[in-house]
Amino acid sequence: MMTTACSFLSGRFNSSPFPIFRLPPLESVFGKYSGKPRLILDLSWPHDENNTSSINDLIDKDECSTTYSTIDQAIHAVLKTGSKAFLCKCDIASAFKLLPISPSLVPSYGCHWNDQLYFFVGLPFGGRSSPRIFDCLSQAVEWTLLNKCHMQYCQHLLDVFLTVDCSEQESLRTMAIITMAFKKLNILLSPSKTIGPVASLEYLGIILDTDVFEARIPVDKINRMCNLIHQLSRKKRCTKRELLQLIDHFNFATLSCSVDEPHYDIRLGKEARIDLSMWEEFLIHWNDRSLFLESSPITNVDLCLFTDVAGSYGYGGIFGSK
Repeated sequence: MMTTACSFLSGRFNSSPFPIFRLPPLESVFGKYSGKPRLILDLSWPHDENNTSSINDLIDKDECSTTYSTIDQAIHAVLKTGSKAFLCKCDIASAFKLLPISPSLVPSYGCHWNDQLYFFVGLPFGGRSSPRIFDCLSQAVEWTLLNKCHMQYCQHLLDVFLTVDCSEQESLRTMAIITMAFKKLNILLSPSKTIGPVASLEYLGIILDTDVFEARIPVDKINRMCNLIHQLSRKKRCTKRELLQLIDHFNFATLSCSVDEPHYDIRLGKEARIDLSMWEEFLIHWNDRSLFLESSPITNVDLCLFTDVAGSYGYGGIFGSK
């Protein structure tokens, strides 16, 4: 096979080198906020045409399910480490395409461009199993960092890794280990998204700040939420695609399940519009901050805090020795 300048594609072929092959459509999808283009192979094609199964139809959903890390886990790690913790973050560049496809499956991952045929030899975006397969790699990397490199704390969500350390010196050591480990594994990191050591950074769309021990929603995200809510709350109908954009920030999943296609209309009833207005009012006046609080409750006995009242004498309290 000839290899293109893209390491995840083989080609250019005037005719297929395989007797049986598939050519799903190519799509270029732009990031909603970054504007960065992403090449996707539509492995859900054909969409119920003549009862023909797509590649994704042939992949078991249950085998592809996975559990992702959460922002709460990151906050818990900061709480456990203590105030003034230092954070590092890194992103794997061209993540999915790092993993090779089994040679026997390559004929099913073809595409057509400018009268030439190409075949993916690296894991493409658009596959039902792609996130699960790639997460296996990320899990292995995380295990290596924690158990072989003895890092204090590390968690990942697909291609994004976060570390938490108790001091700047430890965090500098962590960043050096990350750089060395990923280089040894021949995994390229995105330089613009490699951050740390810092006391504040954005992770999973939330700003974690260990100086003031709080989580914040970025201002641009608040503005997007307000604008989207403002637009939808004044409509009686919207498309499923518009509602799915809102689901990124809020839980309106029940409404979106009522129709199949993204371009179909959904009726926004009075209750839904009232709900949207409530969220808009809340966001306008909210300071967009949430303090890091201990997950286990602290009782008055822990604080040595007691109060009492008597009708003839009034009331009083004790806190510690006072």
